[in-house]
Amino acid sequence: MDNANQTPNFQQPGQPYQQPGYQPNYSQQTYVQYQQYQQYPPCQPVNQTRPNGMAIAAMVLGICSIFFSAGAITGLVCAILALVFAGKVKKQTPGELQSPNRGFVLAAKICGIVGLVFSILFLILWIIYVIALVYIIQEATPYFINELAPYLNGRIDIQISSASMLF
Repeated sequence: MDNANQTPNFQQPGQPYQQPGYQPNYSQQTYVQYQQYQQYPPCQPVNQTRPNGMAIAAMVLGICSIFFSAGAITGLVCAILALVFAGKVKKQTPGELQSPNRGFVLAAKICGIVGLVFSILFLILWIIYVIALVYIIQEATPYFINELAPYLNGRIDIQISSASMLF
């Protein structure tokens, strides 16, 4: 009955668990001293003005001019408006290099010029397409009339003249 003579080893609440007879050796641990961080002066606020609404509109119109350039007229209108709005904003803030409008105006000019070039190219392609379509219709109509005449029993009377065409 040796166990009866031993007193139980109760742990105090809030202390970490230790095995009986274990004593940590704190003398072997080394502590590193940290250097204090250098304090910098507070940041100075940069020009916190908001961009002009016309600058944003010019940029949006410039982007739309690229997207709508296949519909030649819509792309042309958007590109011209983008360039006009960008010019107006540039005149309102002529010397400010750090203006918040600067990036919007630059994007509007670049997108407006690209949209204008694409729109002009697509307009030329549309004109060529319409001319070719009219030519094909004029050349093919007599052929189709002659081919269809036996099936129509002479009940067709079509006259094509250049006065009836829109072009």
